[in-house]
Amino acid sequence: DERENPLIETEEVKPSIPLNSEVDPSKLKAQANTNNKYQKQDYHSTSSQDSHLEINKNNGDLSIENFMSMCPEQKELIEKRDGSIGLMKWVMLGIFCYLLISPLFNLLMEVSSTAVYLTLLVIPLALIVWAFIEYWARGEVWYICICRGIIVDLEKTHSLTGWVCTLPMLFVFFFMITATVLYGISYDPNSNDDDGTKIWKVIVKCVLYLLGILFVLNLTKAVVDIEGAPRILSLNMFIHYLGDKKILEARGYKVVHYSQLCDYIENRDKSKEFSWNEIFNLSEEPLENNSKWNLIWGWRTAYLMRDHKDKTN
Repeated sequence: DERENPLIETEEVKPSIPLNSEVDPSKLKAQANTNNKYQKQDYHSTSSQDSHLEINKNNGDLSIENFMSMCPEQKELIEKRDGSIGLMKWVMLGIFCYLLISPLFNLLMEVSSTAVYLTLLVIPLALIVWAFIEYWARGEVWYICICRGIIVDLEKTHSLTGWVCTLPMLFVFFFMITATVLYGISYDPNSNDDDGTKIWKVIVKCVLYLLGILFVLNLTKAVVDIEGAPRILSLNMFIHYLGDKKILEARGYKVVHYSQLCDYIENRDKSKEFSWNEIFNLSEEPLENNSKWNLIWGWRTAYLMRDHKDKTN
């Protein structure tokens, strides 16, 4: 018997409302509201977990069909894509060429007294313009793929070594050094000055000339740094800093590295029909053949994928 056994402790149950006291209706109502509040929180928490589990269950197999069923409304995104691959590309190319060449026109005339000088200056400028076309094409590839559930992970150029060590920036450095040296050779100081004064004048003029064409560096850097140029994080940089490339798989998106995509486009079986599901099967890891030294992959990949930008299989 519990009452006779002192080793068994019993807890005294105290009623929340005294039995012999008057019941305050406002307290009963407040307690009922509190209980309902906790019940609703538990319900919503359970429903959210069940919904999340259901999404993950339905999206275990990433495919173009799955993505289109998850994200059918893409009107504004497709308009942005079409603007990037349409007339705007040529408008931006014209603006880039104007900003690149027009401030240098008088300087080019000063140092281009011979065909050799002019060739040494025009060739790197032409390569910089081609780099603009190539990197714009990479942006086209990104827009085309994002509308079909593929997030193209481009070469990272957000750091100093990332964008400085790219091929277009090497063209810029070659142009700046060559133009400065040719300007120093062609500059004719006052013949009445002594040799020391002449050398000093040439050095000062070359430094000022180099500062005058320094804008070419910043202009090309904005072209090369596709992912890191905006002041706020782009989608690619958000995924990169977060370190979770599967964060959007619940919505049907798949991260594919740019080198994997270009290698697939170059080596795919041309006799087979193009399928977005084959791109969904590509890896998110970069290939060993570094694509940042290739200035034709973006153009070739964009050229092919424009024909398949609206396919849903």
